[in-house]
Amino acid sequence: MGRPAHFLIDSGCTSNLLSRHVFDRLPAGMKAQLVKRTDYGTMADGSRLNFHGMLTVPIRVRSVQVTVSLLVCPLKEDAIIGMPFLTDQCCEMNFQESTLVVNGQKLICTDRDGRPLVSKVQVVRTMTLQPRSEMVVTCRLTTHTYQPLGMVEGSGDRYMVAASLHLPDEKGRVALRCLNPTDSPVQVASGTVIGSYTGVDETEIGQPWTEGGPKGAKPSQDTRPDPKVAPHVKELYSQAIVHCRSDCDRQQVVRLLDQYADVFSKGDGDVGRTTLVQHEIPTISDAQPIRQTPYRVGPEKEAEIDRQVSELAKQGMIEQAYGAWSSPVVLVRKKD
Repeated sequence: MGRPAHFLIDSGCTSNLLSRHVFDRLPAGMKAQLVKRTDYGTMADGSRLNFHGMLTVPIRVRSVQVTVSLLVCPLKEDAIIGMPFLTDQCCEMNFQESTLVVNGQKLICTDRDGRPLVSKVQVVRTMTLQPRSEMVVTCRLTTHTYQPLGMVEGSGDRYMVAASLHLPDEKGRVALRCLNPTDSPVQVASGTVIGSYTGVDETEIGQPWTEGGPKGAKPSQDTRPDPKVAPHVKELYSQAIVHCRSDCDRQQVVRLLDQYADVFSKGDGDVGRTTLVQHEIPTISDAQPIRQTPYRVGPEKEAEIDRQVSELAKQGMIEQAYGAWSSPVVLVRKKD
């Protein structure tokens, strides 16, 4: 479609769906191919999902390029791959490895930010945590697609698991510190999920992080290739990457600015317009109009008022009127 999007895989969805906000950013020629529809679908909770129409377009899921039909509707997700795509493309899903096979090609599923999915951490053998004591527990990861280095965070109710970095062995096992803060023994059965494992980029590990960069680090010139972001958001990108700790963070900034580039102003004249709300100034029936006399201004300020009024009229933000209400212009000089 020429626009990046995140696809949510949903085997319970009976249609392939495209969000309205992604559709609105498509080229005009592609949007003109929309076949309008007035029907609607039903969500899992029974709520109604209105369809704007059907759009048949080529999409590329990683390295696989196909042509699919998508129903355009209001969604929080960019797009949803449903059963029509999964069956037409002979897909196979492996939940243990978090992979999707499309036309014989294996694709690794990730989260919204392109990172591998979180793996659950299970206890290998049944163990008993003694009251007010700590012990090291051997655990295993439930998937085989985890990154070699990751952070384990606990999810127990009656016990506490220390958050820590780990390098799982060849069997995907890690040793975790577990604490029982209660006055009674706590038994944890084999297979119990006591935490989650999230992959970590080695570039995120280093000196203590402070505002503006690692502690004691000196600013250096960024020699990476200039990312493909719209010209009017490049300054925002330059300001944002100062606070990025890894290439993954920088890529997220690029994706964010690319996705919402149309909501950033391209200049003083790019103000936009909405017709969703009509502005009104209500007055009581017997209100007396207030008409104030304009303030005296010098030639410099008068020229500036004329310039700004002409510019606002040219943009369609104001129009000439002869109302009973009137207030004078007040100029406030900015520091810059």
